[in-house]
Amino acid sequence: MKEINNRLKIKLEKKIQKYLQPMKWRRDFEEWKKYRIWQENYQELRVKNLKKYAGSLENIKILDLGCGMGGFPVALKKSGINVNISISTMIIARLQN
Repeated sequence: MKEINNRLKIKLEKKIQKYLQPMKWRRDFEEWKKYRIWQENYQELRVKNLKKYAGSLENIKILDLGCGMGGFPVALKKSGINVNISISTMIIARLQN
């Protein structure tokens, strides 16, 4: 399983390399990259707060504008919340041009 995860990580990093490249100036780039690539695993507090302040999320549609790489919608889905639509900043940028 660890080998599959490692292959997935390498494949994912290659696909998003052009988005990671501008951030290499960061001293904490490797740590930052880990949180960006697997960001759905670090969203528990945001999911908890959404549930706390929004109340019941049953039968609700969530639109995440500017979701970047989509970590928050994935975290919502993993926690059992139905996310119907997610629009990334890349799609918004394409629509603006």
